[in-house]
Amino acid sequence: MVGHAADPYEAREKIVECEPDVLCLDIMMPRMNGLEFLKRIMYYKPIPTVILSTLVKEGNQLWADLKKAGALAMINKDDMKIYQGTDNLQEVVIPRLLFAAGTKVEKRAPK
Repeated sequence: MVGHAADPYEAREKIVECEPDVLCLDIMMPRMNGLEFLKRIMYYKPIPTVILSTLVKEGNQLWADLKKAGALAMINKDDMKIYQGTDNLQEVVIPRLLFAAGTKVEKRAPK
């Protein structure tokens, strides 16, 4: 199943209702940022999560904070090169989603 939510509150409802195998999460969202949402979801209903955002760069503080909060993989949207077609999605996104789907995640206390 593939779903979409307009904001974290709608996402929470869909997660509870549909119980997806993997969550793809952006950082810039209305009403709550992705890091805060990840912290909350990993406490209440842990789910393997892949971050898709232009803000994540390997080694930056946000990257570290997301890993600490429970993100299994992070993809900078610029690396997806969507403007060049969708072939790169199969090389960049799909393997990380499959990895996440096969990973058991533990409940984490929000910090």
